[in-house]
Amino acid sequence: MFADTINISAEWLSIDKQDLKILVLASLSDNAEYKGNLKSICNWLGIAPCSVNNTRIKEALSGL
Repeated sequence: MFADTINISAEWLSIDKQDLKILVLASLSDNAEYKGNLKSICNWLGIAPCSVNNTRIKEALSGL
């Protein structure tokens, strides 16, 4: 029987926890295509939408 939730550790994948959250956000999107913007990603991650965080998200996406 399948569970409704799954626990994944960032350490298992050798990536930063924020990178893991971004990866999960992208994978939960329809057809593996995220249709949002940096502000919505910041809101989902619970961080302020500012230039430092926007740069960090862009770097994480490039790395993934």
